Amino acid sequence: YYQGVYRANQVLLNVPNIAFADQELKNRVLGQAHFLRGLYFFHLVNLYGRVPLPLDLELYHGQKTNEEGWQQVISDFQKAESHYSAIAISYNLLKIQKGKLLCFQELGKEKEFEKQLESLLKLTEDYRKYIREDESRQSFFENEQIIFDLAINNALAKDEKEKAINLTEISRSRSLLDFIK
Repeated sequence: YYQGVYRANQVLLNVPNIAFADQELKNRVLGQAHFLRGLYFFHLVNLYGRVPLPLDLELYHGQKTNEEGWQQVISDFQKAESHYSAIAISYNLLKIQKGKLLCFQELGKEKEFEKQLESLLKLTEDYRKYIREDESRQSFFENEQIIFDLAINNALAKDEKEKAINLTEISRSRSLLDFIK
């Protein structure tokens, strides 16, 4: 994981100083680097808890607390999201928001989790509209079913059984709804 972090740090430290003819490309490169570093940190914190979180190219870094680790993951995902905000809906933006959702869940930040969950459910449905082939749409939702599972579990935890049932139906019947429309 740390080799990936080091490479992402190289991009994040050097690309801002490079002149790009296409600013959207530069934003995409920086967004991907922040996302990848956040993803590597996500796995490290999730697997090991207290880990070093290098944000530069130095060789040695002290361990950070679990809380600091999750906060850094969120920070990287937010920076990645800001680079993608000027770009139309993308699968990368969906992944960034999904990562933030999982971090808020780990940190027990209920309000942020709920806000992120609502945003992510909407983005998932918006992205779905851009997928033309039914097979691609089915594959997308099989991979993103965890979003609906988290929403269903959240509704059940709050004793909102009707909402949980509605979310279950929505998550299972998308293609049928598209066919009917």
